[in-house]
Amino acid sequence: MTIIESIVAFLAVILVLVAVHELGHYWAARACGVRVLRFAIGFGRPIFKHIDASGTEWVICPIPLGGYVRMLQTDDAAFKPGDEAQTFDRTSAPRRIIIAVAGPLANLVLAAVAMWGVLLLGSMQPYAVTGEVTPKSIADRAGVGSGELIVGIDGRDTETVRKVGTALIRRIGDGGVLTLQTGMLGRPQAPLREYRLDIDDWPQAEAQTSPFASLGLRLSGQYIVGSIEQGSAAEAAGVREFDRIIAIDGVPMGSVAETIAALQSRPHENLVIRVDRAGQALDLRARLGAHEDDGRGFLGVGLAMQEVRYGPVEGIPAALQETYELSGLLFALIGKLITREVDTSGVGGPVAIASVARDAALMGASTFLQVLALLSINLCLINLIPLPLLDGGHVLLASIEGITRRRLPQRVQLVGAAIGIAFIALLMSIALYNDFLSLIK
Repeated sequence: MTIIESIVAFLAVILVLVAVHELGHYWAARACGVRVLRFAIGFGRPIFKHIDASGTEWVICPIPLGGYVRMLQTDDAAFKPGDEAQTFDRTSAPRRIIIAVAGPLANLVLAAVAMWGVLLLGSMQPYAVTGEVTPKSIADRAGVGSGELIVGIDGRDTETVRKVGTALIRRIGDGGVLTLQTGMLGRPQAPLREYRLDIDDWPQAEAQTSPFASLGLRLSGQYIVGSIEQGSAAEAAGVREFDRIIAIDGVPMGSVAETIAALQSRPHENLVIRVDRAGQALDLRARLGAHEDDGRGFLGVGLAMQEVRYGPVEGIPAALQETYELSGLLFALIGKLITREVDTSGVGGPVAIASVARDAALMGASTFLQVLALLSINLCLINLIPLPLLDGGHVLLASIEGITRRRLPQRVQLVGAAIGIAFIALLMSIALYNDFLSLIK
């Protein structure tokens, strides 16, 4: 069933990404007066074909690894004398740039719409509180302690766990110092602490898969109290909002699930609950109640979570900002990949995309839309690399022609095409190799 789910999720993501990308090219070509001969999703012999009133052939092919828009060229069999104004190769350089950029731009718009959907749906996110710090790690050497609320990294606000992760990923491949600002959960007026983490020896392979752990950090999985029911055992024991439950009857509690299980198994019993309150450990005595329906133990507390949700209008600038930040992050990572500052083990192919898409779909619409936005931005940026066969290559050639007022010699174009083919082949080889390694693991 997992394989089927992966295939369905992969097809859903690829169809949306490719369709939107190619529709960008299609609409721009039509707007610029260039005739479109074929709009294709996938490669290979068509399994579906439709010809519209304008003569464009719409096809779906069985190999779902991309797509293309075939525009009329002067060397096409469909070209007739007098069709020059409708050909891609004879249209002006500015129009060719518009057509080439329209595909990546459509993916950028898709990413913004997806992020708008994420913000509209909203999500409940845990607080970014540090858990156990690995001894002799980068974080430990900097003096970072457990139970601290991460509020900023390198001067950027990190009010959610996702933004903490994004800020750390942004520094992968860098050296120097990473600045971590922390506060105290439940005490917004408390002075902030600042730690300087030396990341010159940050292990890159580990950083790409787990930025937190590679620094020696763990996000606390312990139960942080967000609400207290009136008249409950928690209220009688003196439990307060933002208390972090660290032990029950001397047994350390490492996760929310562990804490819930320990409480539910002890109805009507007297317990000593150790909490961390603003850095101070306190022992609170509580006599648990019990749920009427199933008799399970009941303390009367709710989990502390922060809701991130926007309205339709206020979500628009927030989505644009999120898209801008993600684009900057991915642009930096692609640059570090090219310069070998980041290891190529993080490059994934169809198997990696299918796995991520399946997991995201199972986690809900909000997570799926986040992954869709990330992949859409990635497709946008990859296509803008200035190499022939990519959209960025078309922009480069058209720009040179626009500046010099003449076309590049055919030989130069062929050499450029060979370089582009080599780059794409290398990228696909790395991605497929990493996919193969993930499968055998």
